[in-house]
Amino acid sequence: MPPFQEFIVALLRSLKTSQMYGAKHPRHMEFMQALAACYEDFLAGKRQAQVAARNGRMFLDKSPEDDGNMHVRSLARILEERSIHALTLYPGVSLEELQSLLQVLSQKPGELREVGGARKLLESLGVTHIRILATRLEEVTEGGEVVAAMLQSVAELAVQRRSGSTGPTPGGIDAGAAQGQTEDRTLPMNVPTRSVMAQIQSAQTERSTPTLVDQLRTFLLAVAGLGGESDLSGLGDFMEQLGLDRQGSQPNTQGILSQAVSSLPAASRLGVFKAASQLRGGQLRATFARLVGSVGASTLAQAYLESGISQEELGSYSPALRSMAPAPERWNDQLLKALSQGGLSQEQLRDLMEILSWESLPPEVRFRKLLEKQKIFEIPTDKVLAFLRELLEGGRLPEFMRLMRHYGTGLASPAVARRTQVAVGFISIAGWVDIPGMPVGLIQELEQLLAQAWGREKDPAVHEPISRAVEHLLWHWVALGDPRRMVLLLGELHDVASELAPPSPWKDRATRDLLTRLASPERIDSVLERVFSQGRQEAMPYLELVGPLATGHLLDRLSQEPDRTRRSRIMELLKACGSVSEGPLLDALEAPDWFVVRNALVVLAEIGGPGHAERIHACLVHPDIRVRKAAIRAIGRMGGPSADQALVDLLFRSEPDIQIETLYALGELDSRRSAPEILRFIQSGRTREGGAAERVRERAIELLGTLKVPSTVTDLEQFAARRRRFFRETREAMPIRVAALRALCRLDTQEAQHAIDRLISAEPQGPERDAFKRALTEYLQGAHPSA
Repeated sequence: MPPFQEFIVALLRSLKTSQMYGAKHPRHMEFMQALAACYEDFLAGKRQAQVAARNGRMFLDKSPEDDGNMHVRSLARILEERSIHALTLYPGVSLEELQSLLQVLSQKPGELREVGGARKLLESLGVTHIRILATRLEEVTEGGEVVAAMLQSVAELAVQRRSGSTGPTPGGIDAGAAQGQTEDRTLPMNVPTRSVMAQIQSAQTERSTPTLVDQLRTFLLAVAGLGGESDLSGLGDFMEQLGLDRQGSQPNTQGILSQAVSSLPAASRLGVFKAASQLRGGQLRATFARLVGSVGASTLAQAYLESGISQEELGSYSPALRSMAPAPERWNDQLLKALSQGGLSQEQLRDLMEILSWESLPPEVRFRKLLEKQKIFEIPTDKVLAFLRELLEGGRLPEFMRLMRHYGTGLASPAVARRTQVAVGFISIAGWVDIPGMPVGLIQELEQLLAQAWGREKDPAVHEPISRAVEHLLWHWVALGDPRRMVLLLGELHDVASELAPPSPWKDRATRDLLTRLASPERIDSVLERVFSQGRQEAMPYLELVGPLATGHLLDRLSQEPDRTRRSRIMELLKACGSVSEGPLLDALEAPDWFVVRNALVVLAEIGGPGHAERIHACLVHPDIRVRKAAIRAIGRMGGPSADQALVDLLFRSEPDIQIETLYALGELDSRRSAPEILRFIQSGRTREGGAAERVRERAIELLGTLKVPSTVTDLEQFAARRRRFFRETREAMPIRVAALRALCRLDTQEAQHAIDRLISAEPQGPERDAFKRALTEYLQGAHPSA
């Protein structure tokens, strides 16, 4: 795999792990290290590299990349959705800068717009080795070069010249590019400021015969292009900078503007006209309206005939230009005449005219035409979808179902382009199931149609939009409060896939990606809100399905939730997910935040088995005592062959709080094998008698009785007895002696009873003998007060 594609794969994987695990998770850091290595390999020996995206295609340093590569297309889509039309990469990037790039790419397009765009956000994060250019590719020739002007780069060039620098700045262009030479550059989407315009003029002064037409042409190429994203709102300011009339009312200004527009390539000229249709009413718009009236139809026809735009784009550009034309009633005739002169047959003209006048046809005529042979695939997709929605909202369900089935046959077409077109259309259709009152039969029909396409499709690029449509159907049932239907539908998808096509690794990945999207944090949060208000039963099928993907987010919510009742609900969900959550929970044991580790241990104590004991043992030395306590409880619940020894070791090297927790855990394990070590611990603590230490020894002695090890009778009797020496009498503190007596009672053996008789008979009259008798009476009555 080429270094560039390896870099893209590493970038997409790191992006996914950052969304699943968070920026500080060890697994994500492994992917970040791999991304940094791929980045350096990709830029090895290069001063910089520019990665640009346009219409779903990726361009690397002038050359288009393989558009059949799934990862390349995926990154192109991510960049274009966020208005990131070019990335300039420089060697020496740090992990923090790469993480900042992932942070930008993780933001939704709407969120990026709220903070001023991707470029502004990246710059605010202090990134210097990666630059975002909010620009767009204008035109790509057969040789792969980009014919464009880049205002931002020209501005930087002007700054360099003022400072005396001759080399290019990051993201800049050289003098040749400023003079209009062909470079792999992109066009800025934003409107240039006056200072930038002045710098463009400065950069243009090196041309041998600078003219106002050339400068105005450069501006139009820079801010206008295809795709409906152009903006001519800064044209008046620019013309004023050139010394022209900013309103375009003077004949001289109109002549220069007309020459500049006429000298543009047809596709670029078309972009200018469409941008002009967005201008407010005024003299400048009127000037463009006259230009549209004279050359608009021929420009649109030329762009179409030269394959600069598709038939669908022709249908979308035509209304915009017609709204500008001085005589809109004659627009269709002018366009048909221009297309006819370009060589189109009468039949082709008739088909185009049908598209252009589609909305004016009666619904019955449109319905009949769409059912004719392949007509439904020849009409632009947006018009087909608009008519389907019209039928649906009009309550004409039989016609809608019939037309949808006919449209769905395109999903089985041998032509990849047609399958892709129809699959993208079904993303919109699937979104209509959320309309209140949608008939269940229609939804089931759509499910069956998409399930067949899911299982049959063999092209990953076509399968992706089908997966998006299926995703909406699956989530529809969850949002409706019926996740069981989602699980059943997903099972049907697997069944159909196994019947219609052999197993394929890419399709397995597609299923995993689908589940990942279904388990997005936003969707999990919406399910949680329903759990908080209605209980967990309705959510369980969903959580059991996406458990491994949801566990990390549930743990985060658990650590951030201030409400105790809600925390308990989240804990119930984690436990109810069962073994499917074990993997993410075990990964959470390596989290840097103590509360994340503690919460994971609490859940693992409920659902885990002894097979994972070794990983939990590592938490026994965690720096936070709360984590150590949770690990001890988890070991006490889970057990395992090494659990006894791991806990006993803690008795000899821990503080009293941990020792008490350890003794409780040994009791839960019913660890009789640890009795000798517990005795040794009790005996070793005699010289360190004190408040906390005495409570620990007292609890350890009671544990010996709980474990019911007969061999401990003699030792317990020694702890409870008075020991006479030559000149004095010694004994343990009274709480220790009473604890030993209770332990002998719990042993409930004849030997233990004899020991108890000896102890009481040997004890002289006084408060200590009374304490013995009181402890014995309480035990016989079934009362076992806590220590």
